[in-house]
Amino acid sequence: MLADSRVDAGVNLDGLITPAPIALGLDRPFMVINVAATPPPPGWPFTEGYTRGPGSLWENLRGPRYSLTLDGAAHMDFSDLAIWKAQIDAPAFREANDLGPIDSLQALATVRAYVNAFFQRHLRDRPAPVLDGPSAAYPAMRVNP
Repeated sequence: MLADSRVDAGVNLDGLITPAPIALGLDRPFMVINVAATPPPPGWPFTEGYTRGPGSLWENLRGPRYSLTLDGAAHMDFSDLAIWKAQIDAPAFREANDLGPIDSLQALATVRAYVNAFFQRHLRDRPAPVLDGPSAAYPAMRVNP
């Protein structure tokens, strides 16, 4: 998105944020969906992008911006491993694969709904009220101010 002006909107699903977008910011719609905050391991790169202070990505987003948190999820709940979790219901599998206790089908439906709403609003100019606050249909998703 930073390097190609043809990208009209972007979404980050609990991913690393590299130094260039943090320093330069973005001027188009951007949405971040993260897991509940946990301290990163010592020396983990690019953590300054998740803060809200001066010099953070959040402060350098100049277009519409959204920060959401998927409660009960862990990093790999944003991947295909979440579907395996539904088949292999074992705490050891969840822990070994960085999966949270959220129901995998609920997580998938929730993330799909919010990503779809974001792109509907910003690429098709359609209403997307789910982005404006809490939704009874998706109670695990928090829209952060």
